Amino acid sequence: MTRAYDRRVVIGVDGSAGSQNAMRWGLDLAERRGDSVLLLHAYDPAFSDTRIGGGYDGATTEMYDAAVDQLEAARILASGSHPGLVVTTGLVDDSAAAALIDESNDADVVVMGAHGVSAFSTLLAGSTTMTVATHAHCPMVAVPSGPAEAFGGHGVVVGVDGSEPSDHALDFAFREAAETDVPLTAVLAWMDPVAPSVAAAAFPTHEEPTEWLRQANQELLTWAEPWARKYPDVALHLRVVHEHPVRALVAVAHGAQLLVVGCRGRGAVRSMLLGSVSHGVLHLASCPVSVVHHHG
Repeated sequence: MTRAYDRRVVIGVDGSAGSQNAMRWGLDLAERRGDSVLLLHAYDPAFSDTRIGGGYDGATTEMYDAAVDQLEAARILASGSHPGLVVTTGLVDDSAAAALIDESNDADVVVMGAHGVSAFSTLLAGSTTMTVATHAHCPMVAVPSGPAEAFGGHGVVVGVDGSEPSDHALDFAFREAAETDVPLTAVLAWMDPVAPSVAAAAFPTHEEPTEWLRQANQELLTWAEPWARKYPDVALHLRVVHEHPVRALVAVAHGAQLLVVGCRGRGAVRSMLLGSVSHGVLHLASCPVSVVHHHG
Protein backbone atom coordinates (compact mmCIF):
# COMPACT_ATOMS: atom_id res chain seq x y z
CA MET A 1 0.00 0.00 0.00
CA THR A 2 1.32 3.46 -0.88
CA ARG A 3 1.97 5.62 2.16
CA ALA A 4 0.38 9.07 2.20
CA TYR A 5 2.63 11.90 3.39
CA ASP A 6 0.47 14.70 4.74
CA ARG A 7 3.28 16.76 6.27
CA ARG A 8 6.89 17.48 5.46
CA VAL A 9 10.08 18.60 7.13
CA VAL A 10 11.77 21.53 5.36
CA ILE A 11 15.56 21.57 5.69
CA GLY A 12 17.70 24.56 4.71
CA VAL A 13 20.76 23.48 2.70
CA ASP A 14 23.75 25.78 2.04
CA GLY A 15 26.81 23.52 2.22
CA SER A 16 27.91 24.69 5.68
CA ALA A 17 28.70 22.30 8.53
CA GLY A 18 25.60 23.57 10.28
CA SER A 19 23.35 22.79 7.33
CA GLN A 20 24.89 19.32 6.99
CA ASN A 21 24.03 18.67 10.63
CA ALA A 22 20.60 20.21 10.05
CA MET A 23 19.99 17.81 7.18
CA ARG A 24 20.91 14.79 9.27
CA TRP A 25 18.84 16.06 12.20
CA GLY A 26 15.84 16.83 9.98
CA LEU A 27 16.04 13.50 8.14
CA ASP A 28 16.00 11.63 11.45
CA LEU A 29 12.97 13.68 12.56
CA ALA A 30 11.11 13.02 9.31
CA GLU A 31 11.85 9.31 9.52
CA ARG A 32 10.43 9.14 13.06
CA ARG A 33 7.30 11.05 12.11
CA GLY A 34 6.66 9.55 8.67
CA ASP A 35 6.98 12.97 7.02
CA SER A 36 8.36 13.71 3.58
CA VAL A 37 11.38 16.03 3.21
CA LEU A 38 12.05 19.18 1.20
CA LEU A 39 15.70 20.18 0.89
CA LEU A 40 15.64 23.91 0.23
CA HIS A 41 18.48 26.03 -1.14
CA ALA A 42 17.94 29.78 -1.47
CA TYR A 43 19.85 31.45 -4.32
CA ASP A 44 19.78 35.02 -3.03
CA PRO A 45 19.24 37.52 -5.90
CA ALA A 46 21.25 40.07 -3.89
CA PHE A 47 24.36 38.28 -5.21
CA SER A 48 23.26 38.46 -8.84
CA ASP A 49 21.97 40.97 -11.38
CA THR A 50 19.65 38.37 -12.89
CA ARG A 51 17.00 35.99 -11.62
CA ILE A 52 16.77 32.23 -11.90
CA GLY A 53 15.17 31.45 -15.24
CA GLY A 54 16.82 34.46 -16.87
CA GLY A 55 20.13 34.74 -18.69
CA TYR A 56 23.38 33.78 -17.00
CA ASP A 57 27.00 34.24 -17.92
CA GLY A 58 30.42 34.10 -16.26
CA ALA A 59 30.59 33.92 -12.49
CA THR A 60 26.80 34.11 -12.12
CA THR A 61 26.33 30.94 -14.14
CA GLU A 62 29.00 29.21 -12.09
CA MET A 63 27.26 30.22 -8.84
CA TYR A 64 23.93 28.92 -10.11
CA ASP A 65 25.44 25.65 -11.38
CA ALA A 66 27.24 25.18 -8.06
CA ALA A 67 23.93 25.64 -6.20
CA VAL A 68 22.24 23.06 -8.43
CA ASP A 69 25.10 20.59 -7.93
CA GLN A 70 25.14 21.17 -4.17
CA LEU A 71 21.41 20.55 -3.89
CA GLU A 72 21.57 17.38 -5.99
CA ALA A 73 24.48 16.09 -3.91
CA ALA A 74 22.42 16.72 -0.76
CA ARG A 75 19.46 14.84 -2.25
CA ILE A 76 21.62 11.84 -3.14
CA LEU A 77 23.15 11.82 0.35
CA ALA A 78 19.72 12.08 2.00
CA SER A 79 18.22 9.31 -0.13
CA GLY A 80 21.20 7.09 0.57
CA SER A 81 21.19 7.57 4.35
CA HIS A 82 17.38 7.46 4.70
CA PRO A 83 16.13 5.34 1.77
CA GLY A 84 12.59 5.08 3.10
CA LEU A 85 11.94 8.83 2.93
CA VAL A 86 10.35 10.79 0.11
CA VAL A 87 12.95 13.52 -0.55
CA THR A 88 12.43 16.45 -2.93
CA THR A 89 14.51 19.58 -3.57
CA GLY A 90 13.80 23.24 -4.12
CA LEU A 91 16.07 25.97 -5.50
CA VAL A 92 14.51 29.32 -4.71
CA ASP A 93 15.33 32.78 -6.04
CA ASP A 94 14.92 34.59 -2.73
CA SER A 95 16.62 35.23 0.57
CA ALA A 96 17.04 32.17 2.78
CA ALA A 97 14.84 33.65 5.52
CA ALA A 98 11.99 34.55 3.14
CA ALA A 99 12.13 31.13 1.46
CA LEU A 100 12.09 29.19 4.74
CA ILE A 101 9.30 31.33 6.21
CA ASP A 102 7.21 30.85 3.07
CA GLU A 103 7.69 27.08 3.17
CA SER A 104 6.86 27.02 6.89
CA ASN A 105 3.21 27.66 6.03
CA ASP A 106 2.84 24.03 4.95
CA ALA A 107 5.62 22.38 6.97
CA ASP A 108 5.60 20.22 10.06
CA VAL A 109 9.02 21.56 11.13
CA VAL A 110 11.67 23.81 9.55
CA VAL A 111 15.25 22.74 10.29
CA MET A 112 18.29 24.91 9.58
CA GLY A 113 21.93 25.28 10.55
CA ALA A 114 22.76 27.74 13.28
CA HIS A 115 25.82 29.09 11.43
CA GLY A 116 26.96 29.61 7.88
CA VAL A 117 30.01 28.55 5.92
CA SER A 118 32.30 31.56 6.56
CA ALA A 119 32.62 34.64 8.74
CA PHE A 120 30.46 36.61 6.31
CA SER A 121 27.85 33.88 5.88
CA THR A 122 27.85 33.28 9.64
CA LEU A 123 26.71 36.86 10.08
CA LEU A 124 24.02 36.35 7.46
CA ALA A 125 23.01 32.99 8.91
CA GLY A 126 22.69 34.48 12.37
CA SER A 127 20.31 37.07 11.00
CA THR A 128 18.48 34.40 8.99
CA THR A 129 18.08 32.17 12.05
CA MET A 130 16.61 34.99 14.12
CA THR A 131 14.26 36.06 11.34
CA VAL A 132 12.95 32.54 10.80
CA ALA A 133 12.69 31.98 14.56
CA THR A 134 10.50 35.07 14.85
CA HIS A 135 8.28 34.68 11.80
CA ALA A 136 7.97 30.98 10.96
CA HIS A 137 4.47 29.49 10.94
CA CYS A 138 5.58 26.16 12.41
CA PRO A 139 8.22 24.95 14.87
CA MET A 140 11.79 25.61 13.74
CA VAL A 141 14.98 23.92 14.86
CA ALA A 142 18.44 25.53 14.66
CA VAL A 143 21.22 22.92 14.64
CA PRO A 144 24.82 23.87 15.61
CA SER A 145 27.78 23.05 13.40
CA GLY A 146 29.77 20.88 15.82
CA PRO A 147 28.80 17.19 15.57
CA ALA A 148 29.15 16.65 19.32
CA GLU A 149 26.81 19.57 20.02
CA ALA A 150 24.33 18.51 17.34
CA PHE A 151 24.10 14.79 18.12
CA GLY A 152 26.01 13.98 21.29
CA GLY A 153 23.43 15.06 23.86
CA HIS A 154 20.79 13.19 25.80
CA GLY A 155 17.40 14.38 27.01
CA VAL A 156 15.06 17.23 26.10
CA VAL A 157 14.77 20.53 28.02
CA VAL A 158 11.77 22.87 27.72
CA GLY A 159 11.22 26.37 29.10
CA VAL A 160 7.84 26.82 30.79
CA ASP A 161 6.08 29.87 32.19
CA GLY A 162 2.37 29.02 32.03
CA SER A 163 1.67 31.01 28.86
CA GLU A 164 0.01 29.60 25.75
CA PRO A 165 3.28 29.64 23.76
CA SER A 166 5.02 27.60 26.45
CA ASP A 167 2.14 25.12 26.36
CA HIS A 168 2.85 24.61 22.65
CA ALA A 169 6.52 24.19 23.54
CA LEU A 170 5.57 21.50 26.08
CA ASP A 171 3.61 19.67 23.39
CA PHE A 172 6.59 19.67 21.01
CA ALA A 173 9.08 18.76 23.75
CA PHE A 174 7.05 15.86 25.11
CA ARG A 175 6.59 14.47 21.61
CA GLU A 176 10.33 14.66 20.93
CA ALA A 177 11.15 13.00 24.25
CA ALA A 178 8.62 10.23 23.59
CA GLU A 179 9.82 9.60 20.04
CA THR A 180 13.48 9.40 21.06
CA ASP A 181 12.84 7.62 24.40
CA VAL A 182 14.65 10.17 26.58
CA PRO A 183 13.73 12.10 29.76
CA LEU A 184 12.27 15.61 29.67
CA THR A 185 13.22 18.45 32.01
CA ALA A 186 10.73 21.31 32.36
CA VAL A 187 12.33 24.54 33.60
CA LEU A 188 10.71 27.57 35.22
CA ALA A 189 13.17 30.44 35.73
CA TRP A 190 12.57 33.61 37.69
CA MET A 191 14.45 36.76 38.69
CA ASP A 192 14.16 39.63 41.19
CA PRO A 193 12.27 41.63 40.21
CA VAL A 194 10.24 39.11 38.24
CA ALA A 195 9.53 40.26 34.68
CA PRO A 196 5.86 40.74 33.68
CA SER A 197 4.61 37.28 32.78
CA VAL A 198 2.09 34.63 33.66
CA ALA A 199 4.55 33.35 36.25
CA ALA A 200 4.86 36.81 37.82
CA ALA A 201 1.10 37.08 38.15
CA ALA A 202 0.98 33.67 39.77
CA PHE A 203 3.78 34.38 42.24
CA PRO A 204 3.82 37.88 43.80
CA THR A 205 7.27 39.04 44.85
CA HIS A 206 6.21 39.66 48.49
CA GLU A 207 5.89 35.91 49.14
CA GLU A 208 8.54 34.27 51.30
CA PRO A 209 11.16 32.50 49.12
CA THR A 210 10.38 29.02 50.48
CA GLU A 211 6.64 29.52 49.94
CA TRP A 212 7.25 30.94 46.47
CA LEU A 213 9.40 27.95 45.60
CA ARG A 214 6.72 25.55 46.79
CA GLN A 215 4.06 27.35 44.77
CA ALA A 216 6.31 27.55 41.72
CA ASN A 217 6.98 23.82 41.77
CA GLN A 218 3.26 23.15 42.12
CA GLU A 219 2.39 25.46 39.24
CA LEU A 220 5.09 23.96 37.05
CA LEU A 221 3.68 20.51 37.73
CA THR A 222 0.18 21.79 36.94
CA TRP A 223 1.31 23.22 33.60
CA ALA A 224 3.18 20.06 32.60
CA GLU A 225 0.69 17.53 33.94
CA PRO A 226 -1.72 17.41 30.94
CA TRP A 227 1.18 16.53 28.63
CA ALA A 228 2.62 14.06 31.14
CA ARG A 229 -0.72 12.23 31.05
CA LYS A 230 -0.66 12.20 27.24
CA TYR A 231 2.91 10.85 27.22
CA PRO A 232 3.00 8.59 30.31
CA ASP A 233 6.22 6.85 29.26
CA VAL A 234 8.26 10.07 29.32
CA ALA A 235 10.27 10.55 32.51
CA LEU A 236 9.54 14.13 33.62
CA HIS A 237 11.85 16.22 35.79
CA LEU A 238 10.89 19.66 37.14
CA ARG A 239 13.39 22.47 37.74
CA VAL A 240 12.58 25.83 39.32
CA VAL A 241 15.62 28.10 39.01
CA HIS A 242 16.28 31.54 40.52
CA GLU A 243 18.15 32.86 37.50
CA HIS A 244 17.68 34.83 34.29
CA PRO A 245 15.70 32.57 31.90
CA VAL A 246 18.38 32.58 29.19
CA ARG A 247 21.18 31.63 31.57
CA ALA A 248 18.99 29.06 33.33
CA LEU A 249 17.84 27.35 30.15
CA VAL A 250 21.30 27.31 28.57
CA ALA A 251 22.82 25.85 31.75
CA VAL A 252 20.19 23.15 32.21
CA ALA A 253 20.32 22.26 28.50
CA HIS A 254 24.11 21.79 28.48
CA GLY A 255 24.58 18.22 27.27
CA ALA A 256 20.95 17.89 26.14
CA GLN A 257 19.89 16.73 22.68
CA LEU A 258 17.34 19.54 22.31
CA LEU A 259 16.21 22.76 24.03
CA VAL A 260 12.64 23.90 23.32
CA VAL A 261 11.19 27.37 23.93
CA GLY A 262 7.91 28.98 22.97
CA CYS A 263 7.43 32.08 20.84
CA ARG A 264 4.25 33.85 19.86
CA GLY A 265 5.98 35.31 16.79
CA ARG A 266 5.28 38.48 14.84
CA GLY A 267 7.17 40.57 17.37
CA ALA A 268 5.01 39.93 20.45
CA VAL A 269 7.14 39.78 23.62
CA ARG A 270 4.68 39.36 26.45
CA SER A 271 5.97 36.31 28.27
CA MET A 272 9.40 35.62 29.67
CA LEU A 273 9.89 32.89 27.06
CA LEU A 274 9.42 35.23 24.12
CA GLY A 275 11.57 37.72 22.28
CA SER A 276 14.92 38.21 23.94
CA VAL A 277 14.84 34.82 25.69
CA SER A 278 14.23 32.75 22.56
CA HIS A 279 16.83 34.83 20.72
CA GLY A 280 19.24 34.53 23.65
CA VAL A 281 19.14 30.75 23.77
CA LEU A 282 19.56 30.57 19.98
CA HIS A 283 22.80 32.54 20.38
CA LEU A 284 24.14 30.79 23.46
CA ALA A 285 22.89 27.20 23.65
CA SER A 286 25.38 24.48 22.67
CA CYS A 287 22.68 22.03 21.60
CA PRO A 288 19.97 22.21 18.90
CA VAL A 289 17.25 24.72 19.79
CA SER A 290 13.60 24.53 18.76
CA VAL A 291 11.45 27.67 18.77
CA VAL A 292 7.79 26.65 18.75
CA HIS A 293 5.35 29.22 17.41
CA HIS A 294 1.83 30.12 18.29
CA HIS A 295 0.03 32.57 16.01
CA GLY A 296 -3.15 33.73 17.56
